[in-house]
Amino acid sequence: MNRRALTCGIAFVLAFSVMAVVASCGSDDTLPDAARIMQDLIGESIVDPHLGEWVFEHPDEFLDFYIDDQSLTDDRAEFVVVMELKDIGDGRLYRGRSTVVYIRDGIGTWRFASVSGEYRSAGPST
Repeated sequence: MNRRALTCGIAFVLAFSVMAVVASCGSDDTLPDAARIMQDLIGESIVDPHLGEWVFEHPDEFLDFYIDDQSLTDDRAEFVVVMELKDIGDGRLYRGRSTVVYIRDGIGTWRFASVSGEYRSAGPST
């Protein structure tokens, strides 16, 4: 093997290695946890036919939040979350149950895709 071919081969291997490292740097293949899901819900909404739309506006609205169930495929994760909510405007309490969907993109990062669910009054304001 001549020197030029060896140099080209090494350059190719180095270039490929650098591309792999760069692609993995931006990748977050960690499955979303309750804290991330809660943060991703800020700015999103769910609609109850009797109470109307709830827009998640601030983390302080979540008094309790946990993942009740989940299903996972290679490129889709669905979480059923249960939450106790407090309207930061009037202090009223609500209970909600929602399905939150994430899709894994081409580089392995889990991206928020959608939320659907319902909420109900849980009692008077505090």
